[in-house]
Amino acid sequence: MSLEGPEVGTELREAAERSIFHPDFVEDIDGLAAANRFMVAFYGGHHYADCHRVPMLLRGRYCSRPMAYLGNPGRMNRKAEILTAREMGLMKGPTRSRR
Repeated sequence: MSLEGPEVGTELREAAERSIFHPDFVEDIDGLAAANRFMVAFYGGHHYADCHRVPMLLRGRYCSRPMAYLGNPGRMNRKAEILTAREMGLMKGPTRSRR
């Protein structure tokens, strides 16, 4: 199953708006785990504008489990932040991940 494509991005965004981006979102262990999962999904599907919102919500409180799917969790979380910022024009440098 691919996480890429505009339809998938829309579905992910709508689900995130109802959960992690909702004003009543609870930042407990379950909520933070859900936010980490959304970050992996947004990043894996190249939905960078949505991915960029997640690190601001997490404020460094990353779970190793979902990012371990893509590689070293610490490195992958930082890489997601940097590449997302570049894609959005918030940082200078190459914009596409070589993975």
